[in-house]
Amino acid sequence: AARRHILTRMAGLSPLVAGVRNFVEQHVPEGDGLEERQMFGMAMWLVRGNMFLGVGLRSGRLLLRVGEENVEGILEAHPLGVERCGAASGRVFPGTVMVDQEHFRGDTLMAPWFDYAMAHNRTLCSKASAEKPRKKRPREAPPAADGDVAGEEATEAAAGEAAAGAGTARPRPSSTSGG
Repeated sequence: AARRHILTRMAGLSPLVAGVRNFVEQHVPEGDGLEERQMFGMAMWLVRGNMFLGVGLRSGRLLLRVGEENVEGILEAHPLGVERCGAASGRVFPGTVMVDQEHFRGDTLMAPWFDYAMAHNRTLCSKASAEKPRKKRPREAPPAADGDVAGEEATEAAAGEAAAGAGTARPRPSSTSGG
């Protein structure tokens, strides 16, 4: 399977990200479909089409997808520098942990983290890679009140956008400048 780089050698790419990239490229089996993307402010690697691990472009922390059933055991085995992945709002992202740099920097320290993520990845179904960016869904207009002409126009516009996405021609909007 071809290996794709979305973050191909960006100018100013940190040595930390480059080191993780090299480790991942060397250790993911050749037939496993490795893909690199920028997601959630991270350099993220997908294996077999599933989110695998990533490095924060600002924080430099390692995000690992290990499966919810493994999180508590990992946190007990690594009480320092490892925590559940979550947002500042308090939302926790199930099945993921964050690891501070000093606990994964270098091949020797990276190997066990890679193994945790790979073991979980093997439990997931393989997905086809998305070769082109995902399209945004058309916006839906707010529901129109009875007799609300503007709401009806917005609904028609949304339907026109949806039809345009389906490959049909959309009428050109009339000018609002009166000309």
